Amino acid sequence: MITALVTFDSNPDRPEMYPKDKLSLYEMIAPKYQNIPSLICNYFMGSGDLAGGWYEWDAMDDAKAYYTLAWRQFITKAYGPILKIEDFDCPCAIDTTCGGVCIVLEVREAAEKDATQ
Repeated sequence: MITALVTFDSNPDRPEMYPKDKLSLYEMIAPKYQNIPSLICNYFMGSGDLAGGWYEWDAMDDAKAYYTLAWRQFITKAYGPILKIEDFDCPCAIDTTCGGVCIVLEVREAAEKDATQ
């Protein structure tokens, strides 16, 4: 599993959105994220002049393929210039809402191999 942190400067020329406008925006764009290959989850984030998203992916190739020039141009126009995209290996994820624990196959296989040696 791969996670990516995408950060950008909030667009200073854009006025603060009212809660109903934010809700409309999220409801409009959410379906676009529901069928992206290997995207597990996406969190929208913001704090002051910094905004971004936390993406969870099954595969690095799919993550890198998603961040196209067209996507970058859309983000820059809609929200502000992209500061960076940081990718992280994510060997384990714990979901406390359902009690789920996801440990990537490579970790399990390495542990099994180590146990037999």
